[in-house]
Amino acid sequence: MSCSSGSGAGCAPCTRCWRQSARPIDCPGTPPASPPCSPTPPTPAGWSTSTASCSAANQALGCSPVAQAWEAGTDVCRPVKPDTIAKSLAIGNPADGPYAVDLARRTGGGIDSVTDDEIRAGIKLLAETTGIFTETAGGVTTAVLAKLAERGEIDPSERVVAYITGDGLKTLDAVREGFEVTEIAPSLEAFDDAFAPAGAVA
Repeated sequence: MSCSSGSGAGCAPCTRCWRQSARPIDCPGTPPASPPCSPTPPTPAGWSTSTASCSAANQALGCSPVAQAWEAGTDVCRPVKPDTIAKSLAIGNPADGPYAVDLARRTGGGIDSVTDDEIRAGIKLLAETTGIFTETAGGVTTAVLAKLAERGEIDPSERVVAYITGDGLKTLDAVREGFEVTEIAPSLEAFDDAFAPAGAVA
């Protein structure tokens, strides 16, 4: 389970949500009830067979007191002055940082950070592979997952849940450079004319 973290407060609720109710993959309808943190919840087709999870918190390098504490092997998150495009995560003195460190330690997870350029690359990667345009916090989550995959810390057989909670329209200034902007008339026809694949038949 991977989520971006500013104050550290969101990590535990995200983990509880995953453990209490796994997200449906391809099964319509409502999941049957199961006790919180049950090791063997009901498993209709398309639902996770386990509530066990590792918690991975992700921060922007320009404001990463929790990631720095994790790397130093301490629960003490020393305040920093934020300097990052990920404004929603720019919390230099995170009140819940120690809890995020403890959660990552208890679940066998980790805490990592990425540069602003890696955040932009993460936003682009998510858009190109899923069609989802996320804001900078989602770029942090995606970029960290890419790093973990490159380092071989995520097995191809593992199921990874990435919490992407913000729309990219919130942080357009962060991606103006390096992204091509196309202006079109507000109509479906104009969209098709601009973006339909070459040779596509309507």
